[in-house]
Amino acid sequence: MRKLKFFLDPVSQVAPWLNRWEEHGYILANVDKYTYIFKEDNTELLYEVQYVGDFKIKELQGYKDFLRKSGKRYFHLPLDQGGLLTGDLGFFRPFSKQAEKLESTFSMKNRELLLIESRRDDPLNPDSNFEHLSDEYVGISKKYLVSLILVVLGAFLVLRSILKDGFRFIAAIALILLFVFLIDYLVLYIFSNKNAAKYRSMSKE
Repeated sequence: MRKLKFFLDPVSQVAPWLNRWEEHGYILANVDKYTYIFKEDNTELLYEVQYVGDFKIKELQGYKDFLRKSGKRYFHLPLDQGGLLTGDLGFFRPFSKQAEKLESTFSMKNRELLLIESRRDDPLNPDSNFEHLSDEYVGISKKYLVSLILVVLGAFLVLRSILKDGFRFIAAIALILLFVFLIDYLVLYIFSNKNAAKYRSMSKE
């Protein structure tokens, strides 16, 4: 069974969703970005999500070795799942403090989260660096703000073209697409800011 699923805050939303499927006898066979592949299995498992975007390459590899030796499976997930739909202007993470770590910038791209599978009687209870996670969301929100500005600029140019040269079918299609992107980027910008504020607050608890 395959499920296509996007999350505005995968850190807090993915695990509860998967654990509900596990209660119905379905566990993960594999994950491909935002496609979750399930198989029927009555093994009692628990899914947890950990932010690892602040790990260095060697540190993360050692951690994954530890998970494997502990009998736990793991899958990589992207933090910014909206970027998978709309494209990603932040390939080099120009707005994120993570960009200062060049060795991690490329290796962690769309792999900032670990989805960890454990036996239900042996949970990992992983810790995440909420302060760094909040900073990551700030960087994501800034990226979408730039995207919004570019979309508004594009809409302005198309409208100016219509006023100057008259209505054209291709211009109408362009406006519709720009409107769709405008709504999409606006939603992603709003939720990125909300997530940044939420995890900033959690880092202070």
